Amino acid sequence: MNDLKPGDVVVVQTKHYGSKTGVIVEPWHSEIGVEWLVKPFFHKRNIICQPCDLKVIQEQSCLNQ
Repeated sequence: MNDLKPGDVVVVQTKHYGSKTGVIVEPWHSEIGVEWLVKPFFHKRNIICQPCDLKVIQEQSCLNQ
C-alpha cells in the first residue's frame, strides 16, 4: 500500500455519493485511528475517510514538477 500524505490526489469511495476525486488535506485523528481529510474537486463538503476507502491516482511529489 502507498504511504498517504497531504497533497496526494485520490479517489474516495463514499457511502452515499459514490466515487469522488480530491486531494488529501491532512491526517484526521479519531478514536478508531488515523483517517484522512479529503477536499473533493467537485463536491461542496470535505470527506473524512479511512485508508481502505482511498486509491492514490497521483502522488504529491508529481504535482511539484
